[in-house]
Amino acid sequence: MYQVIGVDDRGDRCWLRAWPLARQGSPVFELSLRQVQTAAHRRPHSASCRS
Repeated sequence: MYQVIGVDDRGDRCWLRAWPLARQGSPVFELSLRQVQTAAHRRPHSASCRS
């Protein structure tokens, strides 16, 4: 799992880190929003996530 730290929709990027945090912290990394959307489409949704 990952935690979203920030989103810049105008710049098409977001910052994430692994969750839960490691004892020494988890490094933040940047991805384009397109990469996140593509990964989200590939992941199967569970019934508990649907409204």
